[in-house]
Amino acid sequence: MAALESYLQSVLDVSNFRNLPETLEFLEIGPLAFVDELGPKTKEGFIKRRCNHRDTRFGHFGQFCGLHVCPFWKERWLFIKENFVGFLDPRHGHIDSIFLFDTGFRVRKTKRNDGILLQNLSRKLFLKCENERQAEAWALEFHLILDRGSKDFVHANRYDSFAPVRPLSECRWIVDGATYFEAVAEVLDKAKEEIYITDWWLTPEIYLKRPTIHGHYWQLDYVLRRKAREGVQIYILLYKELEVALGINSYHTQKKLKKMHKNIKVIRHPEVSKGVLLWAHHEKIVCVDQSYAFVGGLDLCYGRWDDYQHRLSDFGEFEKKLHVLRHPSIPRKESSLLKETRSTSSVPELSSEVEMVKVQQTQPGNPETGHFRSAVRKYQATRTFKDIKKRLSMEAAMDEFQPEVEKLFSALQPSDRRRTIQEMALKALGMDRKFQLWHGKDYANFIFKDLYNLHQPYSDNIDRKVTPRMPWHDVGLFVQGKIARDIARHFILRWNHAKAEVCPRDSTYPYLMPKAYANLGDNLPSILADNITGTIFRAECQNQFFVTQPSGENNIFNGIADALYNRILKAHRSKTSFHVFVVIPLLPAFEGELGTGTGTCIQAVSYWNYKSICRGHTSLYERLSRHMEDPSQYISFCGLRTHGVLNYKLVTELIYVHSKMLIADDQVAIIGSANINDRSMLGRRDSEIAVVVRDTHFLEKEEGRLHEAGRFCYSLRNAIFREHLGLMKSSKFNAELRDPSSPKFFKDLWAKTAINNTEVYEEVFRCIPSDKAHTFRELKVFQSVPNLASTNPEEATKKLKEICGYLVLFPFFFLCDEKLAPTLSTKERYLPVSVWT
Repeated sequence: MAALESYLQSVLDVSNFRNLPETLEFLEIGPLAFVDELGPKTKEGFIKRRCNHRDTRFGHFGQFCGLHVCPFWKERWLFIKENFVGFLDPRHGHIDSIFLFDTGFRVRKTKRNDGILLQNLSRKLFLKCENERQAEAWALEFHLILDRGSKDFVHANRYDSFAPVRPLSECRWIVDGATYFEAVAEVLDKAKEEIYITDWWLTPEIYLKRPTIHGHYWQLDYVLRRKAREGVQIYILLYKELEVALGINSYHTQKKLKKMHKNIKVIRHPEVSKGVLLWAHHEKIVCVDQSYAFVGGLDLCYGRWDDYQHRLSDFGEFEKKLHVLRHPSIPRKESSLLKETRSTSSVPELSSEVEMVKVQQTQPGNPETGHFRSAVRKYQATRTFKDIKKRLSMEAAMDEFQPEVEKLFSALQPSDRRRTIQEMALKALGMDRKFQLWHGKDYANFIFKDLYNLHQPYSDNIDRKVTPRMPWHDVGLFVQGKIARDIARHFILRWNHAKAEVCPRDSTYPYLMPKAYANLGDNLPSILADNITGTIFRAECQNQFFVTQPSGENNIFNGIADALYNRILKAHRSKTSFHVFVVIPLLPAFEGELGTGTGTCIQAVSYWNYKSICRGHTSLYERLSRHMEDPSQYISFCGLRTHGVLNYKLVTELIYVHSKMLIADDQVAIIGSANINDRSMLGRRDSEIAVVVRDTHFLEKEEGRLHEAGRFCYSLRNAIFREHLGLMKSSKFNAELRDPSSPKFFKDLWAKTAINNTEVYEEVFRCIPSDKAHTFRELKVFQSVPNLASTNPEEATKKLKEICGYLVLFPFFFLCDEKLAPTLSTKERYLPVSVWT
């Protein structure tokens, strides 16, 4: 044995011998054997893998007489890591396939003595070894690796989750797109190796940091190109839409990003030509270096950036433009009134005091012209110096406020301090509120008009002088560590599947490999239902849709309705305090006008929402009404609305609720991309992802709170409630906010605010949807009556001061006497019901 050891050592001491392919094969050393981030080295070696016509989605075909019918074997270098199996093509060293360990993983012997069958939830692989002894050695190695490092993935997890519980993990909630986009920008900017992004819709031209004081620097495509030039590999998976039905133009996104740099890889999936018409990629993921990740309801696209102010207008530097005769290089002087830009969320008292600047136009031959041009040049030089000084001051202010990054991410972030770093720096310089926030297509109102011509990003889609934008409310989540690794692993599964279907032979689009966990510093209906059922005091639910029916009903099969019904009935019978706060959009965000041929889509989605909430014998309210007099004591449905000034006119618009979030008892939160409908919940239609956060650190018990409140869940719920109720900068009602399960909170604060806001908005704007319009005819009459905002703006302004926050009642009786489902005369009638549910 000593002689053999000495011989082997002498061979390895000679570099020419050490690097021979035969030596490396004997020692089972492949190109990825000692890559630390993939985990420790295990068994490696050549093996033959069977490919046949059943593997067409992975790009391997056996041909016989021109037909893909005969199986054949290809030699591959097989290597095992702690959470996947990889295959290298020895001809060029490229990854040929990645096989992830999961709960369906099995290793079996085949009818051949030298054969092995690998199986997981996605596919089967047949392997052929040189002999039976080698097959047994490989099978033993698979079992050993499963017992050592892969148990997190091969053993069943709660709710059939693809990932295990990760205790003592760090998560940070983010409310609304302004903070979310800025956080994404900061993390993308720190990327060193790879970036993963998947979205239902992605627009490259959006600005991640606003105001845009640095030009295009923080525009998404510029950020990605900058990182690609640094050597970061960027992989983007997009939903390939049915173009006749959706105008999100993923082709434009793919074309533009691929042109920017070779390190940016974009796949659009699924292939519509293969008959995939109803299924969509609906997940929203940004993952950096497999160590930091964002999930939630926010796509990186137009219309999503917003903050708690939910502004309706955006004219840039000044609300009022002065038209005076002047030289284009000389600035006009404004009165002190106009030097301070006023927020459109309040009604300003307009003044006509403007100091006009009169400039005498000079003729080319005038002797005074030379002096005039000299003055202009001096001014321009001064302005250039001031611009440079301003930029340096801005950067200094940004550095000064850099520690605020931690506050933006902190689970204990104050609800009245949710402002971006850009805003805080501008405030310090006295430059706040003087920049346009929504550029071009980003200024959107999806009900008024859908987006068109996305290849022209900087041209407005709607007239911002006439039409208010639609504010957007959303919730996201930032995670790091093992949770981020889990999310990256999920993205890799999706990417590898899409690559195998779309571009299996394109070597420039690689199969991705998940990193190891040791070296770090469709189960959604059951998750929601279980947390609703186990709730003791209350649940807060925000979602884009509310489409659910009792078990046994046709067309809709998720169990959310039954979970709510059973839990509320239990509270009613035991006479215990319990309440569910549901916040959903007042109307679906589809282009069209109610009561016309263009409003069929809005009416169809509204039909299923109302059928689930309060109309028909299977609706939640009607079922509860058979057991109690007033179901609203236990569950309430609300929406969000705001108002402002647009071109000197009072305007209002609903705030579109797009968040997908549930908070139970201030102890458990579910944040993700899934809506309350069958498209998201059944696990076999749209792809979705969500994170369940269960607090392990609790706040000290205070007067007014009957139970322990988790730091994460309590701070998130408190911030959202303060925004909705208009208490962002008020300490009033602190006691009530500590425990919203108390009847006093619901009656004296939540319901009272919603009722008052609803009444004021109807009196001032006669806005829709409204309970006063039960039919399309009544709707026309209701809208034809002049509102207070147009007949008496001064009185309307006084009345609007009674508004507190954004909360309004969801209108149960709006168009209740009309059939909102698509009729036989509409093309939507012939679509499958599953399109709407």
